[in-house]
Amino acid sequence: MQPVYLEYMGNTVALPLGETLLGRHNDCIFRFNDPAVSRRHARLVRREHEVFIEDLGSANGTLLNGRAIAAPIRLVHGDVISIGGRNIKIYFSDPLSEESTVRVAILAKAAAVRRSEPRIGSRTMEMPAAVPPPLSANERCPRCAAVVRAEDEICGNCHYRWGTAPLSAASSLNRRRHERYSAEVRVDYASDNHQFEATTLDISENGIFVCSQLIEPVGTHCRLTLFVGGMGLFLGGVVRRISDPQTTHPELTGIGIELTEVGAQERTALTAFLAEIAAKDE
Repeated sequence: MQPVYLEYMGNTVALPLGETLLGRHNDCIFRFNDPAVSRRHARLVRREHEVFIEDLGSANGTLLNGRAIAAPIRLVHGDVISIGGRNIKIYFSDPLSEESTVRVAILAKAAAVRRSEPRIGSRTMEMPAAVPPPLSANERCPRCAAVVRAEDEICGNCHYRWGTAPLSAASSLNRRRHERYSAEVRVDYASDNHQFEATTLDISENGIFVCSQLIEPVGTHCRLTLFVGGMGLFLGGVVRRISDPQTTHPELTGIGIELTEVGAQERTALTAFLAEIAAKDE
């Protein structure tokens, strides 16, 4: 099962299965002494391969990538949750090495440590609500998966336009159809404008994330040589997602590529490689 991590103020903790409460109450695993944070502000719900964020009727609302949520919404890699003045970033892989971060194995252990310490600070109180315009449940840009409102006609992140038609009717260019596995594999990338050698962060049967400081625009067609199992797999793809070096950790900077051209031999080798990774993770 793929690990999920939350990053807060430079530290990371692993998110367990089930419900994790965020707020000021002693029962909350993530507890903040912040007057803008409600006692039970929001909750994270993790299933085996999915994580959702839900606001619990807080006074000041819960933001996802700067926009208020009005119903549960599924999280994706790199999302930033804001409650009060606190920001929490979610990763669907280990964001930092053991040497560069203080990691707590599970959130329950983090809660036990905090409860053993004396409480500091005065009693907090609710502040007047200042909630931005609400966001309908699970509204995402079909190209880059950025959070958008149902009434938007264009994505503010990648500028993909779906017009006045209902967003739910737009064909998704970013839907994850297969399980993604963390794997550092050499890959040669080539497009009409650039050519470089890099490594992958994760791989699935329909896409890969390539770690690179060189960022290509969404929609760029590319040719890849993926080196797995002692052989080079020749693949064609399209850039569907970017992680800009100005907005993410340097180790997570790169481009997400949807595999659009995979031959029969390459498909067999890729499937066997992923099955081997899955067997190790069990």
